[in-house]
Formats: sequence, structure tokens, C-alpha cells
Amino acid sequence: MAGAFAASKGRYGYRRIKAVLKTGVSEKSVRRIMAEEGLVAHVPKRRRYSSYEGETTPAPANLVDRDFTAE
Repeated sequence: MAGAFAASKGRYGYRRIKAVLKTGVSEKSVRRIMAEEGLVAHVPKRRRYSSYEGETTPAPANLVDRDFTAE
């Protein structure tokens, strides 16, 4: 079990470890053995959504002198 966990570089949790073993071992047994051996899968941190991209840029100058107003 520790070999399968090390082969996954610590990314697999108990469900994938159970699938890799391909035996009739129950999930509870896999979880218990992983807990006893201190095998904890790496869980990436969630990044919060932020639409802020910095200061807004000013509008470009009207170099062609067009009039964009409606009649």
C-alpha cells in the first residue's frame, strides 16, 4: 500500500489506492491502514475567484476626431 502511495507521489487518496491494489479489501481497511502509516494525500488549496486585474487604463485619445454620438 505504501508503495502505491509513493508511486503516485502522495497524490492518491484511499479510493485510488484501493483501485490500484485490485483486491477485495474494503475501503474502511484501506483508510485504517493509511491512517496507521500516516499516508495523507496532498490536496491542493482552493484559489478564490477575483476579477480584479489592477488599475483601469484611461480611454485612448480621439486622434481621428470622429463623432460617435447617435442622432
